[in-house]
Amino acid sequence: MSESAASRELLQRAREGDQAALGELLNAQNRLLQQMAQQEVNGRLQARLSAADIVQQTCLSAIRNFNDFQGDNEPQFAAWLKEVHERNVRDVVRRHVTAKKRAISAQQATDEKTLQADSLHTPSRKAMLDESTAQLLRALDSLPEMQAEAVRLRHLEQLSLTEIAERMDRSDVAVASLLKRGLAALRERLPGDSE
Repeated sequence: MSESAASRELLQRAREGDQAALGELLNAQNRLLQQMAQQEVNGRLQARLSAADIVQQTCLSAIRNFNDFQGDNEPQFAAWLKEVHERNVRDVVRRHVTAKKRAISAQQATDEKTLQADSLHTPSRKAMLDESTAQLLRALDSLPEMQAEAVRLRHLEQLSLTEIAERMDRSDVAVASLLKRGLAALRERLPGDSE
């Protein structure tokens, strides 16, 4: 059997749900995917990302989205897989660059707040602040898990609604609902101003 006939047979078996056939098709493209990932993940990103992790993510994406593949031969499969891979590389690099910027901004904000707290707060004010923080954390812990996670990601990690939806694998509408219910529950659990 010729190589193209063998690859067509693998593609047909994969379309019929044979995961081993799809695995063989992916393995045949592994070297190309590794080279592409290594070219993208260079410099400072190498410390945070591994080319192998990106290739693994591409393979998972290909398995999940294999029904989207419309071709009927190995070169078409390779081209489709390359598009999936390039999209994964862009997403991963963007997420890590954004996360790094967020981490730096958060650290700078924390440093500034620490300086302000040290210079402006008396020991009694610090104690009151610590108690308020402890109350907030207890109230947050008492929420249903998904509501607590949504509130934490939005208000403590400052993620956007879309980023939270992506991380929690939910729709934007579902996340907005979790946030609304979570914040309402927090308001009930926390003492209000009595003045």
